[in-house]
Amino acid sequence: MKTTLNQEVEELCRLLCLALKGETLREEEKNRLGQIHMDRMIELADSHKVLPLLYDLLQQEECEEQKEGAFPDWRKRLGDSALKTVQQSYRLLFLTKEIVEKLEERGIPVIVLKGVGTASWYPSPEYRKSGDVDLLFESEKAAADATRMLVEQGYGVKEEQHANHHVACSGPEGIDVELHTMLAEPFDDKTINETMEEMREECFRRVIRRETMGVPIPVAPDDLQAVELLLHMLQHYLRAGFGLKLLADWVVFWNGEHPEGTRESFLELTEKCGLTGFSKAVTLVCETYLGLEPGKIYPAGSWEEFPERYGEEFLADIIRAEEFGKADPARMVALRHRSLVDYLREFHYQMRMNYPEQSKKKWLWPVLWIRTLRVFLQNNRRLKRGSLRGIIKSAGDRARIVEQMKLFEHTPEERMQSRKKGEDQGDQDGSCAAG
Repeated sequence: MKTTLNQEVEELCRLLCLALKGETLREEEKNRLGQIHMDRMIELADSHKVLPLLYDLLQQEECEEQKEGAFPDWRKRLGDSALKTVQQSYRLLFLTKEIVEKLEERGIPVIVLKGVGTASWYPSPEYRKSGDVDLLFESEKAAADATRMLVEQGYGVKEEQHANHHVACSGPEGIDVELHTMLAEPFDDKTINETMEEMREECFRRVIRRETMGVPIPVAPDDLQAVELLLHMLQHYLRAGFGLKLLADWVVFWNGEHPEGTRESFLELTEKCGLTGFSKAVTLVCETYLGLEPGKIYPAGSWEEFPERYGEEFLADIIRAEEFGKADPARMVALRHRSLVDYLREFHYQMRMNYPEQSKKKWLWPVLWIRTLRVFLQNNRRLKRGSLRGIIKSAGDRARIVEQMKLFEHTPEERMQSRKKGEDQGDQDGSCAAG
């Protein structure tokens, strides 16, 4: 797989490095901007929802067109994007504040996930783009009580729900509010699902308030928030993918200051969940391309377990995904491995997610498999997704990247055995994950 990153990708990453640290444009960067296709880079940044983060950097730079009295289109697009995002950020902030206060008045504990809570780590929080409000509750009863409260306030429960772990409500202003009962959609692994249950309880025992743009918001403690950020990335990556915005969240979070023991607790939890390899892969990309300070999570030499150029290939896949894998209709899922068993396991997992109660009865499985396949084919036609062949090929191609992460292998010994098995298989079939 060709993974060479083009000039626009490389320059966007360099600019994000500066923006995520709140730094100014350097002379070398100013010179490079004249050597790339700015419209393409702006388009790329916009497709990944990180364009507003570049506003303070790029509005400083006077380009040749301005000196001649012209105003290039990309500058207008940058300014419009920044203004719209700032307006939306404050709108979401005060809507979140209002909902949280009403819930707490009714005695319903709540924690804010992602969005507004994550923005607090940015040098300019108002530039972090978000579109809805995500709230976590300690039980299904609490979430149901919160849903009733929102309905009383004029919200409507959306007819089509896209997950088993939250209920989506649409507000009078057109903003969605998602009421979560888990930190992420259940995964195809018992240990991580059980750990997420434990983490949810721990979140409410140790909830803290962090100011975002001057407003205190209830959020998870830092170690659990770090795991939640990782779970959010993984959930999207195992579906169609995620873009640079979630990597930016990772960078600003870990470049910030944290209470003593945050890193150690995070490492313990990711080891328990079998996410160490995924965490290292994300961190490798962020250290190499996006300005994450080395040593914040893993010591030097932690990347030796990955093939050469693995970080470049992983980043290239993230770039192709754009925000949430919407750019390519064939991107629907990433497998852990490339065997027939993995394709069948993923299909069975999708059946269980689509029919969580009925799938508990094994004798119903054949019927549910048929239903799952029929719904899949119908949705493919309705949503104009890629062909079945294209989807299977895309899943297999992305499995080459996922294999190196050793997902849901919960001990170093398990990962070592799996890595050796993968290397032996690679020797036999001539495959190479490095690209």
